[in-house]
Amino acid sequence: MGTMAATGFTPILSGDAKATRNKQKTRAARVVSLYERPPPYDAALEELEAVSLDRLKVLRGIERLRLSNASEAELRQKTKELLRKYLSGDELRKDKISHFMLRLAYCQTKDNRDWLVDKECELFRVRFEELVHKEQKDFLQDIELQVGLVDQEEFERVKGSLAAAHGGKITGTHREFFKVPFEAVPSLVATRRVFVNRGWAYVGAHQMAPLVVGRFKEHLAKALQITAKAWPHVAATDESNRLAPIVSFLSKQYQGSSDYTEVQTSGNSVVTLDEIPNLAKRHFPMCMKHLHASLMSNNHLKHLSLIHI
Repeated sequence: MGTMAATGFTPILSGDAKATRNKQKTRAARVVSLYERPPPYDAALEELEAVSLDRLKVLRGIERLRLSNASEAELRQKTKELLRKYLSGDELRKDKISHFMLRLAYCQTKDNRDWLVDKECELFRVRFEELVHKEQKDFLQDIELQVGLVDQEEFERVKGSLAAAHGGKITGTHREFFKVPFEAVPSLVATRRVFVNRGWAYVGAHQMAPLVVGRFKEHLAKALQITAKAWPHVAATDESNRLAPIVSFLSKQYQGSSDYTEVQTSGNSVVTLDEIPNLAKRHFPMCMKHLHASLMSNNHLKHLSLIHI
């Protein structure tokens, strides 16, 4: 503590127990989580599959929005609509169960892990940015992130530098700024959107998302690596006839239809020959559509074309 005091770093400290804060949390704050512990719920296999598919629809909706170059405002609004549509009603239970089910489903290959981490980070960021300032501060304290407060005297001393970094006049108070190690927010430092002094970056409350998302990403990536090592043994023994078939089915879902509203259930996941023409029109990229059309009209394709299709 002496070293921190010498550098002017005042950590976020509170005498309140986490349990007390948890009782006071709003609905929005309760679902923002690093998912450090498995959900303490009992659930039927049918529910596990259903809520997992619903979460996939949310994540694939986020993916579709990113691919369409949606604005940040549109991304936030559409994500909230997806959450209301697919994960509302006992939201905390559905959120916990579906997250851990997708961990099992997407842990086995690097592509699957990367996809899940990327989309879960987007969802986490939207949820975190919806929290009010106090809820964000409480969350930082809960995850024991090294973040310090800026007092009034220090705020007045660096106010001019803060204004320069934020592109003009500062209208907020000292309570709307935190101090974090500058290496924890490389994206903000690289784009000169924060004031850096003696190794500390002064970050506005509205800029905290990259720091917290970084912690979430690190935690989830590590958890997926651990799960990847443990799950094959569990799937082959204890859960071979229960969870394993569901997890195997879920692991193939994100590579399917690009339309996130059309994730199928495992009871009807086989594509028949009769369905291919219609699926080709709706989902094939342009080059494959052209090759498929030629095949249907001529009943023949050249060797290289067959390789492409």
